[in-house]
Amino acid sequence: MGFGATSLENWVRQARVDRGEKPGLTTEERSELVWLRRENSKLRMERELYTAEGLSKKDIIRCLKRFLAREVYQRVMTDHQARKTANPPTNPKS
Repeated sequence: MGFGATSLENWVRQARVDRGEKPGLTTEERSELVWLRRENSKLRMERELYTAEGLSKKDIIRCLKRFLAREVYQRVMTDHQARKTANPPTNPKS
């Protein structure tokens, strides 16, 4: 089939977690965790860059807040557009 027994077991286990039959992180929760870890890594790199440039703590926090707001806004808008596309509004006929 092109994949091993372990892969199949992992897929079945994850499907059970997603359905709530087994404890653990759902696929959606796992992807969000990955995204948050990447964002955390980006923020740490940004902080290091700003510190190296000699910015004050206040300036660094301001820059990081702007960065985070921009990233979160993009994520929210992407999710909103995906939901809007998946569930188009219906017009009930009177």
